Amino acid sequence: MHAWIESGQLDRDLSSGASRYSPRPGVAHKLDPYKELIEVRLEEFPKLSAKRLFDEVRAAGYDRGYSRVRDFVREVRPRAPEEAPVRFETPETSGCQLSLPPIIGASRIGGGVLGDEIMAAALIDRLLHHCHVVNIRGNSYRMRRAHQDLLRPAHEERRQETAS
Repeated sequence: MHAWIESGQLDRDLSSGASRYSPRPGVAHKLDPYKELIEVRLEEFPKLSAKRLFDEVRAAGYDRGYSRVRDFVREVRPRAPEEAPVRFETPETSGCQLSLPPIIGASRIGGGVLGDEIMAAALIDRLLHHCHVVNIRGNSYRMRRAHQDLLRPAHEERRQETAS
């Protein structure tokens, strides 16, 4: 090591930059004679499973393991092109109606739907981003209507009693 430093070889090696390695040469595998068979079958039937192809290659004389066939099938299987996600965005002035009490209430009762209040707060924050919040107190129209429907039979019975 000292001789390497004293001779200046260390400085020369460091100034030459990063080491450059060439790619490793390919290694012959026992699957190589059967790769064409797999490729032809996948072109004909692209949804064939690796297990099915392994059985066919085994019948043709391949005597090694399944994992090599499975890995090769993953490399050469034709894939459907990935579709770009379609985003749906509304302008900031348009909005939606959202009833939050069931979400908040469920998070406060022993874990509920969301697990805890932090999760509920994060969900509400994401839902209400760029929204104008209108806080309405009292029963909703749906609950008021349900309450009236529950009371209606009692009122009708009283009317019949008073009429008779």
